[in-house]
Amino acid sequence: MSRSAALAVAALLLTAGVAPAVAADASTATSVGPSTPAAGDATALTERTPEDDTASPSNNTTRRLQIDGPVTENYTTVGLDFGASMALSAERVASQYQVSLVELQLEAVQTERARDAIVGRYLDATAEELTALSAAEERTVERYRSGAITAETLLVKLAMIDRRARAIDDSLTRIENAGTPLGRSTRDRIRNVGLGLDSFKTPVREHVAMAVTGELKGGVNPLHVAASTDGVVVEMLDGGQYHRNAIRFDNRAPGAVDQFEDYVDFQNRISELYTWSQPKFQGGINIDVYPGWNLYRATGRHPQGSLTAYADGGTRDVYRENQILLLDRVPRAESVRAIRENVSVSVTSTLGDGPVLVNVTRPAVGNGSATPLDAVVRVNDHTVGRTGENGRIWLLPPSDSYEVRVVQDGTSINVSVPN
Repeated sequence: MSRSAALAVAALLLTAGVAPAVAADASTATSVGPSTPAAGDATALTERTPEDDTASPSNNTTRRLQIDGPVTENYTTVGLDFGASMALSAERVASQYQVSLVELQLEAVQTERARDAIVGRYLDATAEELTALSAAEERTVERYRSGAITAETLLVKLAMIDRRARAIDDSLTRIENAGTPLGRSTRDRIRNVGLGLDSFKTPVREHVAMAVTGELKGGVNPLHVAASTDGVVVEMLDGGQYHRNAIRFDNRAPGAVDQFEDYVDFQNRISELYTWSQPKFQGGINIDVYPGWNLYRATGRHPQGSLTAYADGGTRDVYRENQILLLDRVPRAESVRAIRENVSVSVTSTLGDGPVLVNVTRPAVGNGSATPLDAVVRVNDHTVGRTGENGRIWLLPPSDSYEVRVVQDGTSINVSVPN
């Protein structure tokens, strides 16, 4: 397959109109806002009480890359989708075919110089595709923001980009380990391109890909998407973890002059941007650079989870950020509480605009303890789920002020939560 044909296959896959089935409860409104309280909830009494010591996010939790301006946001879900599954399968086949051709060409030559030339041409095509993937990603986000596609379609298309990046990365690994020696500069370039591919891969996108192809074991995790003219934030709850992937397209200028003087300059910039996290990184910060693409990556683990930040050398700003935070370690701010008909509801935010904990109980009597209650929980017009036996559920909050509605055995309580 020629380079142009290979890129055409990728373009076809990325522009295919794959539209997953829309869940019955998925919100389709733009800029989610508070819903109107039910008249019967007028007797609910709300008070604000401290849950933990309130501290600024910059001092007590890791910084998170934000998008500015009006946002289009949705709670969403994905499921088994035949069209998307076929496209993702075709992606694997195309990549395997391409690398097989490269391996055959490598076996047919005898010198390291000739092998480097063959792999170099493949890397040239891959570098072009990195640019194509970036453009496709930005176009897809803009189509979602403008209302042209749903949140489900956005996530599926991002998952397709993730699978494409993983397939190419697997191909590069096969080429590097094919048993035909390559020059050091070629091996270094393979790793550099691999870094560029890694920037498109996230646990959230992989989760969506596994859901639409039927590979996922268990249910689909709660997902929330928010996009503006600046970029996109995709959030997911996975058991006791909070996954957050943010992109700022306006912070990316791959053709600009690199403004970082060296590794130390980049490390200092990360320390400046992530004031709380940097001194707490366990084992220090790992730094990787792809000079040909103005791409810098910092990775590290801290007491609340892990951080991966991709910075642009031209702007000196982070333009991609992947965070995994542990729900039981992210500091909590304050609770908003309401009590009605012997049902108590507390809504507790976490610092840094993170997930929110809803706790539903029957208040303690005398020296007894509060009793957890199983209740249905909604955010505005979206059903989050049930609190279950322990009376607790985590949810992903909207960007603006919102309302939590709890329904327990006929009793309905609304709790308004300010931004």
